[in-house]
Amino acid sequence: MLNIYITSTEENTTRYLISTGLAITMKSLGYSVGYYKPVLMNCENSDGRIFSKELDFLHNADPSIEIINSYYFGKHPNPLLASAKEGQLINPEQLQKDFKTINNRYECNITDGIDGLGTPLNVDFTEENLITAYNQPLLFIISPQKSSMNSAIMSINHAKTAGIDVRGVILNDYPDTFEDENIKLMPRFIEEYTDTKLLGVTSPLNENIPPQELIDTILNSIDLEAVFNIKIEKLEI
Repeated sequence: MLNIYITSTEENTTRYLISTGLAITMKSLGYSVGYYKPVLMNCENSDGRIFSKELDFLHNADPSIEIINSYYFGKHPNPLLASAKEGQLINPEQLQKDFKTINNRYECNITDGIDGLGTPLNVDFTEENLITAYNQPLLFIISPQKSSMNSAIMSINHAKTAGIDVRGVILNDYPDTFEDENIKLMPRFIEEYTDTKLLGVTSPLNENIPPQELIDTILNSIDLEAVFNIKIEKLEI
């Protein structure tokens, strides 16, 4: 079974393009895929329908991929504040139950988390606790335009110190040209100062990118075999 938990080190508003890309690419390679979003933020309620740019993008890219979501909230700074404002406390046991439900159905299970290990979900429960409870390998998807080099390195090293299996790092939104030395050096410094592999770098992606173009981007820019720690025979053809 191929499992991965995805998070960032800061708010990463375009990470969903990469996590969706991983899901539809694995589906295109012949794997059954489940996609779990424990807590979904920035949702909108329109005529009784919950609108989420992230999950609608995945559904439109491949409607056959099952999506499970435990909690959804509107626009708030973090899930803990959101749950208090909207009167829906996040129950860690419910998160565990939903995770097990989808985890038992598919060959490849992608859990798309929140925005950092310290993100509070309940008064004594953070995203780090969630990752530990799920016991999934962790993939960081980091935007060098949103995250500083310091926060990236500290978050990765903290995860490893906490005993989390850090599978690697993908940098998304990496500009073609830049003046900021922190952005330019981030790929090198991540590998030198975290003992963690850089598994891919993608340029900024348009949210209107067609599914096949997104799949091609994933195949050409990311080491899928390293992400899921498996030999994918179809990639060798």
